[in-house]
Amino acid sequence: MPTTKPLWDKPILKFVVPLLVFLALLTLVIIAVTKSGDLSQSESEQATQQQTFTNYLQPEGELRVGAFRYVSPCQALPVATIEDTFEDFDGEAKTYEYYYDSSVSEEEYSVRTSCEYDIDDESRSIVSLKAEQYTAGDRFITAKNTFLSYEVDDQLVNRYKTAANKSDSEALKKFSNTLSTSTTEYVAPKTEFPANGVNNFDGMLLATTNDDALEIVYKQRNVIYTLEYQQRDGSRSKSIADMSDAEFTTHATRLAKLAAALQANAAKEDLNQSPAPTIIGSSDMLGGVRLLESCDLLDKNALTIMYGTDQRGEIIRSGLPANASELQRQVRDASLVKPVVSSCQRTDGSLDRKAVSLTLLTSNSPENAKKHLDGLFGGTPVSEQQTVQTNADDTRLYTSGGDDLPDYYFQTGPYIGVLSGSDGYGATSEQQVVELINQIVAKVKSRTQ
Repeated sequence: MPTTKPLWDKPILKFVVPLLVFLALLTLVIIAVTKSGDLSQSESEQATQQQTFTNYLQPEGELRVGAFRYVSPCQALPVATIEDTFEDFDGEAKTYEYYYDSSVSEEEYSVRTSCEYDIDDESRSIVSLKAEQYTAGDRFITAKNTFLSYEVDDQLVNRYKTAANKSDSEALKKFSNTLSTSTTEYVAPKTEFPANGVNNFDGMLLATTNDDALEIVYKQRNVIYTLEYQQRDGSRSKSIADMSDAEFTTHATRLAKLAAALQANAAKEDLNQSPAPTIIGSSDMLGGVRLLESCDLLDKNALTIMYGTDQRGEIIRSGLPANASELQRQVRDASLVKPVVSSCQRTDGSLDRKAVSLTLLTSNSPENAKKHLDGLFGGTPVSEQQTVQTNADDTRLYTSGGDDLPDYYFQTGPYIGVLSGSDGYGATSEQQVVELINQIVAKVKSRTQ
């Protein structure tokens, strides 16, 4: 009887089987490559969403406040922390800050900086961080007295601890355990000041009395931080006493997360010294128009051009809305998208407090920008307005009368700038104003090419 060979031992299948195996392996490779491509595409999309934009406000070197390293308040409490704490930090949410981009000498006793987040949620929440930065260790006697002058709210501390005991939040539990119930136990003999005073009270966290906000005071090195978190009920701040226990626990948990981030960042000796980022969303475009940074356009040279001074003080900045690239807010003309607004004011730090400010309105087209410019002047015919010759497409002088100083409105492409000055502005010649406008226009063009 003939012996039956195994199926895979038949001559024809000696070629077919390896071929089938090869095809099967090839299929697996194709699937793997496809999945890898999909993964790469997914990672590429994520990279696009997490795209970082050029930071034109990054300091050129290390900034100092007298003997100490300068702390940027919007880095001590960064945007990322706000986004993690509040899901609604988008829409028209904005950042406001007082910051420095130049070092400060010990001639200044201290500098006051701040960072505020206006959160576009249902409760219209506001988170603000104030940071008073002392320039030398021998000024810490004042800092100590300031710190000890805060009144610890024992009832509020107990309410935090009660909320933490009933909550599953580890952040809230840690926060409540960290709170100091009194400042008296930290009072040191005066002989310790000023030599070693700067290190006293480091890490101390106080829950202080504030009827309108949850507030803590924190000390780290030469800086005293005041962190506030409040909600608004209509046009007024919502009273803490009126909050239900559940509502208080929710707010306390958020404050605990904010405080933890502040404590971690304030302790860093290499903390980024840049102000808050210009772009918070995923795109720096409004339609086909690039969103620009007002404090980049109004740069350090502005004070020199206007007043001939190199002395620089605080900068007051109002950032772009969080999702400025997606805002399509309509006004009376349905085809006219309302521009997004940011602003920057630079001061010279002198007693005269000379200042120059730029308000930047970004429209989605040059045509709409012109309509806005006309609208700002209430429909007054251009022939009846004071115009100024600059390198901008259109420059107009607005005077409200009385002792108010004139403002210069200028349009370049889809952008409208409003240039204003301080009391010293009156002595500034129009030639200097034109020079500054021309510099801003040139920078707009360089940033949009």
